[in-house]
Order: sequence, then structure tokens, then C-alpha cells
Amino acid sequence: MVITLLVNMGANYNACDYRLETPLHKAIQQVRLDKVKVLRKLGANINMVNKDGLTALHMAAFSMLSLFCHFLTTIDDEYGKDICDIDALDNSGRTAHYMTAYSGSMCCLYELVAAASVTTDDEEEIIL
Repeated sequence: MVITLLVNMGANYNACDYRLETPLHKAIQQVRLDKVKVLRKLGANINMVNKDGLTALHMAAFSMLSLFCHFLTTIDDEYGKDICDIDALDNSGRTAHYMTAYSGSMCCLYELVAAASVTTDDEEEIIL
């Protein structure tokens, strides 16, 4: 793949454009899971934000890309131990959960809730 070739020649896979978007942001915009996988395998920083404070996960959630959301929030030996910070806030204070709920994608919401680390110090029993 061209990405691997460029990195082997010294290209920075975390390089940013004028909007502070990385190749990972661009791969999400192009709906190219193959590129996202290669970038993650190479060690791309999956929590970098663009000038609007959006991570790759924010973009995947807003675009209703549930497979991308799953891939970005899952630890995988082949693709690395780093996962997206699902609680990251953009410049307007929105999380990927908010973006998913706003876009109306139940599949993405399921992926994010499944990946969430819900903890509480409250000793009261919570009945759902």
C-alpha cells in the first residue's frame, strides 16, 4: 500500500495539514477502513485532534461508521494496544457519544457504549 511505502521512505504518518487533520482523519473521511488499519498498525496517534478538536472517533461517530467505531475502540494484538479516548471532548464540548446520538446511528452508539468504561463511586444501588 502507498501509505506503507511512504512511511518506509520517511513520511510522518502523524503529519497534519492546514486544518490539523492527519492521514487518519482523511482515511475516516474517505471511508477507507483499509487505510485506517494500516495507519493504526504503523502506530499512528489515534487521539490526535483537528482544529475543531475532533478525533478520528468523533468523525467516525458523526458519519455513522459503526465498523470504524468498533475498530478504533477495540484493543487488538495485530493493530496495537492504543484505543481512542471515547470521552475526549471537541472544541464545543461534545463527545463521540454525543455525535453518535445526534447522527442517530444506533449501531455506532452500541459500539461506543460497549467500549465505555463506566465506573461510579456512588454506593447507592442503581436500578435500570
